[in-house]
Amino acid sequence: MRFPNIFCFVNSWFAAHPNSVCMTYFEHLRFSGGLASTLLIGATKAIIHAIFPNIYITSTTELVNEMEKKLADAGCK
Repeated sequence: MRFPNIFCFVNSWFAAHPNSVCMTYFEHLRFSGGLASTLLIGATKAIIHAIFPNIYITSTTELVNEMEKKLADAGCK
């Protein structure tokens, strides 16, 4: 029977890292997706700031502080 090998592969591929940070797969998916959207918005603001320096002056600093807080509050405590 090959089911245990397939299960071990799927578990190690999809759950090993989330489990190592005390999250389920779906908690990790939601958290990482949220970080990605925050970073995408931050990158957009940074590009706008690069072109128009008087717009989004403090957005990158605020983004870094927000990301640090989210990362500190997530996963294993």
